[in-house]
Amino acid sequence: MMTWKSVFASAEGTAHAHSDEACQDACEVQVASNYWVGVVCDGAGSASRGGEGARFFVKQLLFYIRSIMPIKMTLEQIAQCIDQSKQALCEYAHQERQRPRDYACTLLLAVIGPQQAWFAQVGDGAMVVSNGCLQGVVFWPEQGSYANMTHFVTDETALDHLRLCEVSASIKEVAMLSDGLQRLALNYAEQTPHYEFFAPMWLRLRRQLPEDLQQPLEDFLRSDPVNQRTDDDKTLILASCLPVSPV
Repeated sequence: MMTWKSVFASAEGTAHAHSDEACQDACEVQVASNYWVGVVCDGAGSASRGGEGARFFVKQLLFYIRSIMPIKMTLEQIAQCIDQSKQALCEYAHQERQRPRDYACTLLLAVIGPQQAWFAQVGDGAMVVSNGCLQGVVFWPEQGSYANMTHFVTDETALDHLRLCEVSASIKEVAMLSDGLQRLALNYAEQTPHYEFFAPMWLRLRRQLPEDLQQPLEDFLRSDPVNQRTDDDKTLILASCLPVSPV
């Protein structure tokens, strides 16, 4: 059985802090039936209830994903879970007498088993995976037709922009990040992760208890070096099932 260690956090960007707005990112990690599951949703800054939509979608999608584990874990079933979560969010919006667009958010989903993994993405943000040595980005962050625009799960054409991937491999480490960290963590010229960004964090996670890393991760996301590079909300999930590295 794979033993996963995970740490994750979200932090409001300086743009929101200056206007007393709450963080509009949401994330959660669960381990069930020998599967590691991570979800990140980034509420649209232009949506009046984007943060609420992000939190709603994370909870709803995890509910549907758990309902198909492990027997029905296919890309088709995952797409159906995402569509069901979208419909649930749209119904909630109508109950609240709001537009679905008011709850717009992006989506990152990773489901990792012992020898297979499934990934889904709508909009920007990124997922980075590693076997302990090599790193790679699952999907390069996607933007819309104009600068600073992307696709959202509440869009009528959301499923047209849903990217899905199934990998037959033993993935040992994963990171998931909202778009606020993209410029720090990714090499845009080569479309690769910055090895120096992720490797030390995964190494520390292997060597320490996740609860001992919670506050340092939150401090990092709110630190001046990070805020000098981005004023957006930031979310980072880190997970590893590798054993402690020899000293």
